[in-house]
Amino acid sequence: MERFGLINPEDRLIVGFSGGPDSVFLVLALRELYPETELHLVHLDHGLRDDSARDADFCSEFAREMGVPITLRRSNVGELARELGVGVEEAGRAERYRLFRETKESLGFTKIATGHTLSDWLETYLMNLFRGAGIRGIRGLAPRAGDVVRPLILLEKEAIMDYLTEAGIPFREDPTNLDTSFTRNWVRHELLPRLRARFYAGADALRKHLIAVNEAWEYIRKEAEASAEETARPSPRGEHIFNRDALLCYNSFLFKMMVLEIIPGVSAEHLEELVAVLRRGGEFHLPGSWKAQASERDLRFFQRELPGWKGEMLVEREGVYPVPDLNLALEVSWRDRSEGLFSASFPRSVLPFTLRTRRPGDRWGAKNLKDKMISLRIPAWRRDLIPLVVQGNRVLWIPGFAAWRVRGRAEITLRIRRLSDEFWVYDF
Repeated sequence: MERFGLINPEDRLIVGFSGGPDSVFLVLALRELYPETELHLVHLDHGLRDDSARDADFCSEFAREMGVPITLRRSNVGELARELGVGVEEAGRAERYRLFRETKESLGFTKIATGHTLSDWLETYLMNLFRGAGIRGIRGLAPRAGDVVRPLILLEKEAIMDYLTEAGIPFREDPTNLDTSFTRNWVRHELLPRLRARFYAGADALRKHLIAVNEAWEYIRKEAEASAEETARPSPRGEHIFNRDALLCYNSFLFKMMVLEIIPGVSAEHLEELVAVLRRGGEFHLPGSWKAQASERDLRFFQRELPGWKGEMLVEREGVYPVPDLNLALEVSWRDRSEGLFSASFPRSVLPFTLRTRRPGDRWGAKNLKDKMISLRIPAWRRDLIPLVVQGNRVLWIPGFAAWRVRGRAEITLRIRRLSDEFWVYDF
């Protein structure tokens, strides 16, 4: 617990409590090592066995004897698995953590402690390895993952069993843990004994490997966070936009780790395709309705398109023309010359003109407007958000990028300014 900094003096811990040897030992250890830390046990009856209520009764009695409050809940995990189209193991895990976090939030606790051991870590490590996991997968069970801490991660299950048996401390055994139709049980009872018989690796060797992998992961994670911060552009709420030019100079592995930190549920296959999209441009769908879009200078992660602005304004005289949907305003003034990306001067003959966003058929001289925007390296998704000064389908000004040279003496000045500190299209 000290090595990985798992528990602080001010922490209040939700303890995932099955009544099995690991969770019983975890509660005993926490009470002895952190007597001032507030604990609250949470037990979920998965409803998979006829006698599962006995486990709940044992947990309730154990909590009473220890003087620790407990939350008991029953769920039909088998039915939930069918509804979600996933295995019983996955459905059970999701339901447990949902209950853990629900209880944690309702009670105002700080962390969730689980009884995962070194043996559990090795099983997870092997399962992920043979599923083709990347660096995150072969990390196995992390000592700390967000609000979840695993204080027993350097202890073997066998050592815990020996301790409890010698001390005469009761615990519950789940008979389904012997059912090798479950992948984890098969790894535990079939694969691991064979591997250990051929390649003996003691607990010390496994601990060293777990520690090394997690030290490497923490270093990589910090580098990935720094990379994300260095390449991030201002983004609309709920989106992530990055400097594509900068990312193209990064190592692809570091880029993948960066993505893992910001988009949940991304697989190794998704990451490979993302690297390809980053290089060639285009779009790619990701889990959770996320989409990646690489165009010109941007790499954008989003879940829904920005609404933009479909209106238009006829400008005939001096004044201020706000467009709240784009968080900007157009200012028109006489003989008030100024320079800059968001200013342009024109002869009086440009009046009247229309302020709007692009439409099919718009032209920049002899070019299609789209071709001009591509040559200006305006990312595809930003093109529909940029206000244009047009006469008919003839574009006179692309604020921030280019102004058409109109014959005549400059008499009026047009300026674009933002209305608030919220995101606007020019936040590169």
